[in-house]
Amino acid sequence: MSDALFGPLRIWQEETGRRQSLPVPPAPSCTSLLQQLAFDEVLRPSLHLREAFEPLSLAWYQEIERLRYHRHGRWIPNLLDFGKYRGERLLGLGTSLGTDLVNYAARGVEVLVASPIAEQLAFVRHNFDLRRLPGIFLHASPRALPIESTSVDLVFVNGLFHDTQDSARVVEETYRVLKPGGKLVAIVPARQEINFLASIVKRFRRPRSTPVTVRNDPSLPMASAFDRRSLSHLLARFQEGHIYRRHLRRADVPHLCRWLPLGMMERFTGRLLVFKGFKPVSAGRAESLAA
Repeated sequence: MSDALFGPLRIWQEETGRRQSLPVPPAPSCTSLLQQLAFDEVLRPSLHLREAFEPLSLAWYQEIERLRYHRHGRWIPNLLDFGKYRGERLLGLGTSLGTDLVNYAARGVEVLVASPIAEQLAFVRHNFDLRRLPGIFLHASPRALPIESTSVDLVFVNGLFHDTQDSARVVEETYRVLKPGGKLVAIVPARQEINFLASIVKRFRRPRSTPVTVRNDPSLPMASAFDRRSLSHLLARFQEGHIYRRHLRRADVPHLCRWLPLGMMERFTGRLLVFKGFKPVSAGRAESLAA
């Protein structure tokens, strides 16, 4: 994500759940962006929605949600703990249509959403509007958040750290806005996932002179993907950090390995890493002294 995407700051602070009129969908001026966000949201190499679902309708958002959590995505609600943070304040960062964020809001979490892309922010806001859920929407760079320090209980980052030229700066902002003892949950693409295993199997089965081609999932960019060590290094300031490897479809597994339990293979060759860690409580004392 380049600085060219960071437009002038606009803060949309209206709590959408209080409005009585029917929500007006965003202008469909960025069809390609909407398609890419939907493509990324369902975590699949292809997306086929029935024509009955009009884009940006409630039924369309609900179908995106169903596809995201269906079968290979069943781990998401459990690992993200949607019902655990009632009454707390959550900041959502990254590229999405807000599927996970509306699930937090529906369970009593105060949700703030920040994005440098105004069109994406409008799509997320419309998702909240259709469900009559409150939210605060900030058109701002994740490198310079217009949020007070130590004012957020939970930061949820979805697909952002691998997509920015200065991820360390984003981490610093995340650390700043979190309260001491606050939690970071981040989802990033994993390096050396199932394609690594598939390439080994294909080399074993084919003559060495035969080139090896491995199918990639374009919805999960690998150029700046993480392994456990690099992700731990990036987020070293957070304590009690745990990294989980998730997201594997049976169709991705080489035929010779499909007899293995998918849940077991997912933990070694899944396409996503999920980090969960806390800002140290001691950081509050240090920040007070610095102030």
